[in-house]
Amino acid sequence: MNSPSKSKAVLETFRRIDAFAARRQFIINRPESFLHNQNLEVWLDSDMTIRFTFDHREPRSPREVQHEFADLVERGVLQAGSLLHTTRKNGFQKIETKIVSQSYSGELNSLAEGTPDNYQEHFLRYIQPINTDLNVGLISTATDLMTDQEIRYAVGIVDLKTSGFPMQLFRISHHDQQYLVLDCQQRADLQQFENCANAVLTIYAFIWGNLWGKGAFILSSHDASFNSINAIQFHSKPDHASHRWIVFDPWEIRHYQFHSDFFQFPVTAFEGLCNRVISEDKFRNALKIIYEANTSPFSLSTCILFCTALEILANLVPSDVTQAPIDAKRYKNSNIETILANAILQNDQLTAGEQEFLIQKKLPYLNKPTNIDKLQRAFEQLNITNLPDKFKKAIRYRDKYLHGSAPKPYLSSTEADTKFKAFELQFLANILVLKLAGYRGFLKNYSAEMELHFKRNLGMRDEGIDIDHSLYYTI
Repeated sequence: MNSPSKSKAVLETFRRIDAFAARRQFIINRPESFLHNQNLEVWLDSDMTIRFTFDHREPRSPREVQHEFADLVERGVLQAGSLLHTTRKNGFQKIETKIVSQSYSGELNSLAEGTPDNYQEHFLRYIQPINTDLNVGLISTATDLMTDQEIRYAVGIVDLKTSGFPMQLFRISHHDQQYLVLDCQQRADLQQFENCANAVLTIYAFIWGNLWGKGAFILSSHDASFNSINAIQFHSKPDHASHRWIVFDPWEIRHYQFHSDFFQFPVTAFEGLCNRVISEDKFRNALKIIYEANTSPFSLSTCILFCTALEILANLVPSDVTQAPIDAKRYKNSNIETILANAILQNDQLTAGEQEFLIQKKLPYLNKPTNIDKLQRAFEQLNITNLPDKFKKAIRYRDKYLHGSAPKPYLSSTEADTKFKAFELQFLANILVLKLAGYRGFLKNYSAEMELHFKRNLGMRDEGIDIDHSLYYTI
């Protein structure tokens, strides 16, 4: 019996993308400009770059033409037929001149049919070309997808709710190109929708290592079927990036018998991650730092970046109690702050400004938890109390790396030692990210894998290798 499936119309989407990408004649519509009625050719190249070219032989310097064109592009005065085209802020990328022929060519960062109003309170579709497979089926509740291409995509679509909006995330292919598609199932504000789409891409990068780029399309429709498209836009993005330190691999989990079934990433945790990315700048920044750490070729930089991410994440963990190092009542009764304040005021080696600084900026924090205390407490607050000793020790790396030194090595090779510590910090950062989103499941410990390879490279046989921590942990 066939499994349940959902249906999607995508052929009209690709027809509109092809038409949008084709070479078209545009004119500049700005009567007060010397470029008014200037003809230019615009197209979306195969490398996902919006290119333009035009000739201008009036007695104007190339610099004047370049400046005027850039200014006009920002104001959105390009027309193809009767349809106005606009760009986003900073939509102009570059322009080059061939002096002899006075021809101009260059690139735009974005191009949109119509104005932002054409995308407001409509049904919106985000379509992102990708260069690897999209792991939709690895998210729980994913089902099969049927499209009007007469293609069935096995476990190719999943329902999400991000920032209160019902979304459908799915994968399709067209002319041998793979795409990630995100549909909003209710009318939405363009910026809110883009925030949701960017959150999904950010979480995919965190979990599976692929940060897709180059460019993306947004299509607007009057109905949720997307059988008709009323407007389309494209914006450039940085190139694709990737790393191999994925957070979740169900095939490996089952292969090594950490779980007997095909364990999928919980959709509720995926939604939770997306929602935190949308609502919390600090959480979003922490994920960017983690991604940068995972792609850095320098192990010391990687350690510093992971420590920075841990610091941010620890401060996001809710805490009902700020536990002081010294019992609060005994500390208050000791009157130590008053005693020290008087000693500072009586010290004639200090200026008035120095005395004020110590009394106002330092004394009030004498009985506050240290940064290490706060980091340790974050794990306790999230009920992560069974960390192996090596990871409890790794929490204390924070002060060393963020203050310009390094923890004492336990390997003869400093470079290898720093790499091991980087993976220990990676494991801790991944735990906090996942637990903040309510994840319950398996998490890979890459430091165990790296230790195995390191000892093999030393010539040790597998039966003689002893590793005192697991490849996977349940968190």
